[in-house]
This record gives sequence, C-alpha cells and structure tokens, in this order.
Amino acid sequence: MDVMPEAAHSGGGSPQVVVDGELDAGTAPRLGAALHRLVDEGRTSLTLDCSGLDFIDSQGLGVLVGVSRRLKDAGGSLHLHGARSQLLRVLHLTRLDQVFVLD
Repeated sequence: MDVMPEAAHSGGGSPQVVVDGELDAGTAPRLGAALHRLVDEGRTSLTLDCSGLDFIDSQGLGVLVGVSRRLKDAGGSLHLHGARSQLLRVLHLTRLDQVFVLD
C-alpha cells in the first residue's frame, strides 16, 4: 500500500490522502499514523482517495472509523472519494456507508 498524505488538495482545502493497493493488518497502522498526524496538526476534515484501493480488511476499516471519530469530535468529517464497487459493498454491509461521506 502506498500512502501519500497531502499529495493533492481538494477544492475545499481539505488535505487529500491517496491510498493505493491493500489496506490490511500489515498496512493499516501506517495509514493510521499518517491520518492521525494530520488530525494532530489541526485538520478537521480529510479526503481519502480510494480509487486505487484494491482490498480492505477489518483492521483497515477500524483505522478509518477511529480517524472518522476524531474528526467528528473536532467538528469535521472523513470523506472517501472514488471508492470502487467492492469497497462500497463492504461499507454498505457494515453500515459504514452511513459513517463516512462518500463522493
């Protein structure tokens, strides 16, 4: 998995984090550290570009939920952009499609 924090910016000024490959037990901690670092720096909204995400497991979902909670506590949100049908299905089955902003 490649994580490129702030590789691009969305129009609203929210940092966009580009994630490619698999988000699983081996890679989730690295993504979590990058996202939590951005929140610690004062970011209240983040956009995760999921268009290159091929796989996600429960640990990857857990990282996203944890970051989303921190952002919501700060009055912001986690946006998942470009999610493929497989990821959308997982989010729907786990009802996490109601937790994240999907665009």
